Amino acid sequence: MAVKKNYQIPEIIETEDEKKYFVKELKKIYFDWALHNIRGKSFFNKSINKSISVSRYGLGEWKTNTKSKEQALSIKILDQLLENAVFWKNKIHNPLDSNIIEVLYFKQDCKINFNMYTAIMTVKVYKAHNHHKYYHHYLDDFTLTSVQ
Repeated sequence: MAVKKNYQIPEIIETEDEKKYFVKELKKIYFDWALHNIRGKSFFNKSINKSISVSRYGLGEWKTNTKSKEQALSIKILDQLLENAVFWKNKIHNPLDSNIIEVLYFKQDCKINFNMYTAIMTVKVYKAHNHHKYYHHYLDDFTLTSVQ
C-alpha cells in the first residue's frame, strides 16, 4: 500500500504540566482521558478500508504495558495512528481462540517530544461481524531520528 505524499506524521509534545508527572501518574491520567474520549469509538483505517474499534480492554492492555512517557503520550494520537497506519502483517491468534479469525499488525511513524518513532499496532479480527478491535500498541524500542 502506498503512503500519501501529503500526509502529515502524527505528532505530540509534552506540556509543561505533563512534565511534572512520573510515567505511572501519566498512565493513569491518559487512561482516564482515553476512557472518556476514545473508548467505544471506531476509526476507519485507510490501508485495509475497515473500521477499528477501541474498547476498554485494549486501553487496559496499553496501560499495563506502557513503560515510558512517550508511550503514555502516544495514546492521545491513537485516533490518527489507527486511521493512517499501514497494514504490516497478519498471524493466527496464539493460543487459538475460536472467536478470533486473525491478528493484524500495523505500522505508523509518529513524532513524540521531537523524536521519531514507529508505532506498532495490534488489532484482533473477531468472527462476529468480522469486527476489528484495537488490542494494543507500542513504540519501537529505539528512536529513529532526532528532529529538533
